[in-house]
Amino acid sequence: MKTIKKILNSVATLVVLLFVGIAAVSFFSAPEANGLFGYKNYTVVSGSMEPVLSPGDFIFVEMKPYQAVKENDLITFSSNDEIVTHRVVRKSAEGLNTKGDANTIEDQGAITQKSYIGTVKLIIPYFGHLVIFLQKPYAVAALAALIGLYLMIEYYYPIIKENKKNKGSSQKQIS
Repeated sequence: MKTIKKILNSVATLVVLLFVGIAAVSFFSAPEANGLFGYKNYTVVSGSMEPVLSPGDFIFVEMKPYQAVKENDLITFSSNDEIVTHRVVRKSAEGLNTKGDANTIEDQGAITQKSYIGTVKLIIPYFGHLVIFLQKPYAVAALAALIGLYLMIEYYYPIIKENKKNKGSSQKQIS
């Protein structure tokens, strides 16, 4: 029983940390936010960068200086109220010209320092699916219910165990 309890404690701790981490990352990744430790994180939602980035991939974007961007870097930027990650194909006087690897034409307009967010540093395949799932109201409710159930078991199990122990010892004294 102690092994099962240790496993459940570990899983519960991992789930809570994962949920809190995703919430923190999402909060600090808004376009107007400063990021968390110099990074922002996003979930890929389109196939414009396949095969390098696929829908559902989770990316860490380093907020490095605009001037440090080189050709072939994967950059994240804001375009028409959307967050986009594409490859820099050329630097020009107007800014950075970008294109999705799966697209046949370059993006319209150059990316300026104002719309630039950062450079992709890490890709976690498929993890974005979990992030999207955990942002749904029913997932939050299910997670809250599981945490509540876990806490109830943690609170009541020792009491039930103690009552059974006391009941068993009182029956032995009577006989």
